[in-house]
Amino acid sequence: MREDSHSFTEPTVRAEVQEHEEPSIAVVRVLEALEDDGVSAHGPLYEYVDPESVDALFDDTTTGTRNGSVMFSIEDVDVCVIDGEYVELRT
Repeated sequence: MREDSHSFTEPTVRAEVQEHEEPSIAVVRVLEALEDDGVSAHGPLYEYVDPESVDALFDDTTTGTRNGSVMFSIEDVDVCVIDGEYVELRT
């Protein structure tokens, strides 16, 4: 992800990861909704990032839930998963 885009640009879309939904599935769901709004289609998520690795970053541990964020780009869309609870897309 372009570092300056996350720092200075409001997200085009911000959505919550639904209860019992893996963060990678939420990314796909939000991307599909964005595509319905006219943003170009993208290939499968695994062509850009390992979905299982994204999910593992936010797995619960024996001492609690992991926090943090992961950012990556899918063609012209910057994706940020925050604390495994939110997905932000910037176009």
